[in-house]
Amino acid sequence: SAGASHPLGLHSEPASRYHQRIYARAAAQSRKEREEQLRLKRICRDPSAAEGTLLSNVAVFAEAASDAEAVKASVLAAVAALDAVRVPGSSEHIAALRKLRQIFSADGYSAADAALRVLDKTGDEKGNESGRGIRVLRLLTEALQLRTESSSVEMATAAALEAAWALTNIAACALPVPVDLLQVVPALVVHLASAHSPELANQCAWAIGNLAGEGAPTRSVLIFQVLQPLAGLAVSPAVGGDTSPPACRAAATAAWGLSNLLRDAPSS
Repeated sequence: SAGASHPLGLHSEPASRYHQRIYARAAAQSRKEREEQLRLKRICRDPSAAEGTLLSNVAVFAEAASDAEAVKASVLAAVAALDAVRVPGSSEHIAALRKLRQIFSADGYSAADAALRVLDKTGDEKGNESGRGIRVLRLLTEALQLRTESSSVEMATAAALEAAWALTNIAACALPVPVDLLQVVPALVVHLASAHSPELANQCAWAIGNLAGEGAPTRSVLIFQVLQPLAGLAVSPAVGGDTSPPACRAAATAAWGLSNLLRDAPSS
């Protein structure tokens, strides 16, 4: 029979047309859900981009975001530079982190998506199936976990800030975020209570807020790890007395992150 059989014996439309309609409906629902998730996210742009002072290689990347080969070359060069760093917390390390972070900040969502797509689809130089994406997440996590014995507090903070910024924009991508990104959360949470750098606390809260915008399954994993630290940061100006602009920005970002995190919580 050309038509799909109905359990009650009723006439129905041809099976192929019926399936196409079902698939189209599912695709539209999926797009709607993804658009809703993206509305909960915020990409952290580089303020120097508006002033035209980005490094030339980053500007070129932004202009060539639609050129797959140019994107791949830029991303892989940045990853190689970061992977080649021998002294964590050094100026070389911070420069390599900044180069990668600028690529994820160069041209909003399009550049971040293009960069993440490269990392997701390329293996490392040894042919490991896990690819460069997991390696990059590991390098960024290590930057968040630098100890002050190996570098000064200022250098360790600068490295952590660049890493958190890159992670913020990876988590803001229109593409589904890598599952492995959730493994970075404990390293981000540590800095939410960073008394010496509200800027770093703000950036880590931003990354967590973007992750919380990914959807209910991700929020169910995050909530037990980040609810209390985010709440503490949100009230820190009132409790701790630091009402400086950076501290207030961090508190506002934490409050926004909480709003994403608690979207699925019962109202009672």
